[in-house]
Amino acid sequence: MRWWLRYVARLAPTKKVVPLTIGTMGHALLHNALIVEHDLDLPFEDVGWPIDDADGFSPDEYEAVSEFYENSKPIIDGVVDDFYGWKFLHLEVEVRTITEAGHSYLGYVDAIAIDPDGFAWIIDWKFRKNFSSDEWNPQLALYRRLVMDTFGIDVQGVVIYEIKPAVPATPKLNKNKTMSCGACSTDWSTYEQALLDNDLNPLDYDDMREKLEGRKFRKANHYFYAMEVANKVIDTAITPFANRSWKTTPLA
Repeated sequence: MRWWLRYVARLAPTKKVVPLTIGTMGHALLHNALIVEHDLDLPFEDVGWPIDDADGFSPDEYEAVSEFYENSKPIIDGVVDDFYGWKFLHLEVEVRTITEAGHSYLGYVDAIAIDPDGFAWIIDWKFRKNFSSDEWNPQLALYRRLVMDTFGIDVQGVVIYEIKPAVPATPKLNKNKTMSCGACSTDWSTYEQALLDNDLNPLDYDDMREKLEGRKFRKANHYFYAMEVANKVIDTAITPFANRSWKTTPLA
């Protein structure tokens, strides 16, 4: 309902001041890194850190955002590396359309880029502690139509790119000079490198390989949306709501 009120009924601001979070900071850092990497003629975004004081933060929130900022370079660099060979066309951009019924709809996308095979995609960055299996989203389907009407770009769909706001931890060496096999928030490549750095044979740690190889700190989910689907969202969801009579009471 929030996206309806904000983008269709226009009963809420389309742009609002958002609190400084890992997500907003991560978006700004990634935005700036992509500008540098792809030599884009775009202004840099204010990361919002460091701050003068911690007012408005709970102690846990302040610590989490501060820790993310300190560890952000390898996290952001990893994302940029994953998109090597892509061509970024737009970052943090407004998209809009006017439906056949005359209703306007606008939204904002994190990025529009062309993959190495020449296909265009909307990219939606998500900074999350735990990955989510995002189900089909009618709002994202509609964005294909918005991007086409705004820029004339026919995208394949949306890449929801999930990023854990942490770096893989380096495992600890036991007193007997073996590598710890205990709980550790890491991935296999980091664990394997730690083994090699300590002259240990990765073949002796196949159990850890099986445990960690599927553990990811970044994940790309591709969702394909046909233009017919975007138009159906307009016909079955946007237009019927927009045709209703909305009554609002001014806020005091």
